[in-house]
Amino acid sequence: MKKGSPYADFLFPTDWQNVLFLNYGKVRTASLARVLGTDEKTIEEEAARLGLGEIKEDVRWTKRGYITAIRNNWHFLPLEQIIDLLDTDASSMEKILLEEDFLSVKLGEKPDIGRVAYRPLSARRKRESEKIGKIVQREYVPALSRPFEFNYDECDSPAEDLSSGERVVYLYDAVYGEHGSLPDGELSALAAQGVTGIWMPALLSDFAEHPFAPRPKEEREKRTERMRGILNQCAAHGLKVFLYLNEPRACKTEDLPPQLRGHTVGEYSSLCMGDERTKKYLTDATEQLCRALPGLGGIITITMSENQTHCRYWGETNCPRCKARSMQSLAAEVNNCIAEGARRAGGTVRVVANLWGWSHFMGWTRDAVREGIDLLDASVEIMAVSEYGKKICKGGIESEIIDYSISNPGPSEDSEYLMRYAASRGRKVWAKIQVNNSWECSSVPYIPAYGLVAEHLDRLSALGVNDFMLCWTLGGYPSLGLRLATQYYRAGKGVDLAAFYARAFGEKADAAAAAVQKIERAFAEFPFSLNVLYFAPHTLGGGELWSTEEIGLPATMVCFSYDDTEKYAQPYGEEIYLSQMKKLSEGFCEGVSLLERAVAQDAYGKEVCLFARAAGLHYVSAYHHARFTAEKKRGFPDRVYALQIVKEEEQAVRELYRLQAADARIGFESSNQYYYNENSLLAKIVNLNRVAQRLEKTEKPDA
Repeated sequence: MKKGSPYADFLFPTDWQNVLFLNYGKVRTASLARVLGTDEKTIEEEAARLGLGEIKEDVRWTKRGYITAIRNNWHFLPLEQIIDLLDTDASSMEKILLEEDFLSVKLGEKPDIGRVAYRPLSARRKRESEKIGKIVQREYVPALSRPFEFNYDECDSPAEDLSSGERVVYLYDAVYGEHGSLPDGELSALAAQGVTGIWMPALLSDFAEHPFAPRPKEEREKRTERMRGILNQCAAHGLKVFLYLNEPRACKTEDLPPQLRGHTVGEYSSLCMGDERTKKYLTDATEQLCRALPGLGGIITITMSENQTHCRYWGETNCPRCKARSMQSLAAEVNNCIAEGARRAGGTVRVVANLWGWSHFMGWTRDAVREGIDLLDASVEIMAVSEYGKKICKGGIESEIIDYSISNPGPSEDSEYLMRYAASRGRKVWAKIQVNNSWECSSVPYIPAYGLVAEHLDRLSALGVNDFMLCWTLGGYPSLGLRLATQYYRAGKGVDLAAFYARAFGEKADAAAAAVQKIERAFAEFPFSLNVLYFAPHTLGGGELWSTEEIGLPATMVCFSYDDTEKYAQPYGEEIYLSQMKKLSEGFCEGVSLLERAVAQDAYGKEVCLFARAAGLHYVSAYHHARFTAEKKRGFPDRVYALQIVKEEEQAVRELYRLQAADARIGFESSNQYYYNENSLLAKIVNLNRVAQRLEKTEKPDA
């Protein structure tokens, strides 16, 4: 465990000021005072000294932005003080870290931070703080758009009925309320865009009795009632609900009878499918779920994933019974148990098997995929992740798509083969694609890459695909771009891209299309790999702090990149990664400038340009980050050049801060909440000033 904050010398004069600045207005002032061991009056006075006097308390951050708060404080407070700051408890924090979309993995190793407490400032510290406060006051702009209040007004007229095919998304603002309430404005807008349903993650044990790890009946009934409310609310907008199941979930080994324990990892064991009780549980629980939720649109399963389920969920197994079984037989068996449960319940619940992980990446051959499909119950529909496995070459380095990409339109050869084979066996075929955004830039609701999306859809049209999951947990914002897959798409005919541009941009359609094509040419240079996608600095962009000293922590998933180029730039290496990011950032921003000149004054064009500019700034900051890290590792041989990078990054952060102040949709992604907020972006500007001061000193910074 690393001792102390890696940024301790690169923000404010004292450790408690770091905490105050990053949290003022985002938690209750009383909580901040309690954590720092002082009173509210002192907190307000010291916040004003640092230039934060205009920021008002907004307690919604502790309810809807708690992941942002945990991330912002990860390097500055010990965990027990973060718990206190958020007015929660250790048990709730443990649940958040373990169950909120792998948050503990995203945050990575927690630096060993000593307890932080307020201490009166010395005269010298006061002068330093007041100087910083003037910088902050100079940079501060009032927010024109409130966080968590998202605008869906641009979604105007309903799309025509496309009842022949499903278009399913995950909600952009996916905070499911205590009473089963979803944002009606978003549901209405999605329906207007031709979306037919939403998908939501669920656990069988939330709704059905679990014989091995039971939950209180009252808790299950409460969740069931909430979900019924969600189904009714969605139905009022003409939308179906599909539940995403990743089952059977592992249980604590000590809770399972010895004969039921399968593959074991740490304290958890899989419910072995070699035991009839596991199959009975899956079938009975699914039946109970479907009977409890009349009107449920369907169940989407995933049977190979990071979540521990059957004994070969990740390939190899230490289960003696399942060592001799194939992955395809186990994956098919799970799907068939769920399909049988849905059938017993009657009704029209569809079971769709998402074949993510049925790939060579997880050890599957084409023969295994064919066998797995053939083993599925005849009622099970299949879903292919379209671009998964596509071969690519960037900067002379060959790679392939794992997971999701817009910059590399699918389908891959493997996915096309899978879809053709399933269709030949009489199965309904879905395609999982990304239309709005992807982990290539998840900080904006959508990227204007309409031509690339249309190219992807045209290829799927030739395969006769007419059912789509249009996004993973990101990409469900109700933009006009969704209509590429609804109103402007026909299976067998493709996408009418010209009609789309005419609808979106009117007489400026040609100019908009030309600008978007330039953006897309740059976007195609994105140095795609699993490491770049999840660990590189484009995710936080200008929100990640810098240091002239070696940080020495490993890059983490869609969170902190640190100075770990060796990890996040693979397989390209530093030099090629930098070359690709230069082409991407410069070309993307040039395209955005063209787009702004063409349509920035139009109603829809203004929003498109805003999000495109923010995406471009993320790529610019990622390029700056990697350049600065390269200079750091060489010992800053050219201080003038390093200072130039710092100044360029300061300008990029300043611009991003102003864009977010204008539109609170920038920086938000449902599973990560806000990647940054006004406090953290202003802190980054202060951080860059401190970095510049260190570089301007004549002595060489400590390694």
